[in-house]
Amino acid sequence: MKTATHGNEQVECYQDADLATAEFVQACETAKGLWRTRCTEYLNRHGQEGSSVIGAGFTVWYLPPRARKPRRKIILYSPSGFQGSLVWEASKDEIAQVLKDAGIEVNYEWGSMD
Repeated sequence: MKTATHGNEQVECYQDADLATAEFVQACETAKGLWRTRCTEYLNRHGQEGSSVIGAGFTVWYLPPRARKPRRKIILYSPSGFQGSLVWEASKDEIAQVLKDAGIEVNYEWGSMD
């Protein structure tokens, strides 16, 4: 990881090598599987609910090769196949905690209404 400046703040940024480590990939796969399970459970209880949203998911600070300024990179999109945003938003906090417990500092991006 590398420290970079974003505005007036210093942020710890992932680089390509960080995103490719076995630990990072495994944590994302674990979170992805759990999120899909939680979405299926929610869907079975409540059905499709919420707005049609694209681009929702978890982001990290990322510093691309040869770049000076960091940007947000989505590392885990909301599970596909679920139309209503409430289906995946109901479990986003649990998924964020799974990623944070694995040492990955994430933010949730709400996406845009489709």
